[in-house]
Amino acid sequence: MYGGQSQAASANVIGQLYASKLSSGANICPKDIMRNMMEKHGVELLYTKAWMAMQHARSTVYSKEARKLPITALVEFLRDLMQKWFHDRRKAANKGSSILTDFALEHIKSNQEKSQLCIVQPIDYTKYAVKDNEGKVWTVDLELRTCTCRMFDLNMLPCAHAIVVYIDYFTTQWLQTAYAPSIHQVPHPSSWVFPEHVSSCVVHPPECRRQSGRPKTITIRSSLEESETRICTNYGESGHNHITCTKPCQTRSFSKSSSSSVGQKPPFRRQPACGRCMVLGHNIQACSNLEAKP
Repeated sequence: MYGGQSQAASANVIGQLYASKLSSGANICPKDIMRNMMEKHGVELLYTKAWMAMQHARSTVYSKEARKLPITALVEFLRDLMQKWFHDRRKAANKGSSILTDFALEHIKSNQEKSQLCIVQPIDYTKYAVKDNEGKVWTVDLELRTCTCRMFDLNMLPCAHAIVVYIDYFTTQWLQTAYAPSIHQVPHPSSWVFPEHVSSCVVHPPECRRQSGRPKTITIRSSLEESETRICTNYGESGHNHITCTKPCQTRSFSKSSSSSVGQKPPFRRQPACGRCMVLGHNIQACSNLEAKP
């Protein structure tokens, strides 16, 4: 986010901002993130992005260090974390005053604004041809609850072309039902009772070969999570990084005391200097001046 331009931020960046607050014991919700981002940074967020930012913050605080634990300790950590999440979300679901959840309401509200520019032409009793503002035509089937844009089929939430339809799975009643069960503590291993066929079974390690390199610790994104926008560290432009930047590099010293924040541009990277001709912009392997002595 930069001053003087349109204010925007990805869910990952916002989650990193609130990770420290979450680690200190503060209880935050998506609505708190939406309100604080508007008041402090002038950024207007949808509920969906605020919810994703909260999940990024929780993943950073709770599970980043736990990924390095042994498998038994990791399973116990995840069980304890799920117990806390189920309690918090069950409590939040019971407070809902609307039929639909906040996630579904924000999604439908956003698509409702997009649907105002669409033109509807009926095909038969259940099928409709919807033309958007770009001139593209989509076919909506209300009986099968499908759309040729595939967003209605995959997300099961009405897209901008099928906003008149909604399903019961995104109501607060279904949300309360999803988190109704309770997750209890696991008793001490000394009190476990194993059947004979289980105690006599010998579990061998898997016969597959372990992959080379370090194990992956990066979370695999779901289809609903948005991709991050790459920022060039040379000029602060979005859409590419400093390696694929087509503009000439700039030299700027970087102070260790300076820290990047929401309203500041990322620091400039120092250009490499050739060890043969001492010219900035390339290294000795890419140097074309073969006459110069290193």
